[in-house]
Amino acid sequence: ISVISSTMGTPEFTLFTNNCSTFSIINCVEGSGTTATGNNIPVAANTTYLIAVSNVSGSQGRRFQC
Repeated sequence: ISVISSTMGTPEFTLFTNNCSTFSIINCVEGSGTTATGNNIPVAANTTYLIAVSNVSGSQGRRFQC
């Protein structure tokens, strides 16, 4: 997973699984420059994942949820 932003100086993302009531963190990645890249993140077939993306400062971002 790669997040590239022209507006966030240091993007970060967190990958979650959830059942619409409990979130479980799979991986957190803090980027540098304008890119955050996570490699070899374990994922499984038939599983719903959510991703939250923000700037390290917390001043920008979006979280998607049920």
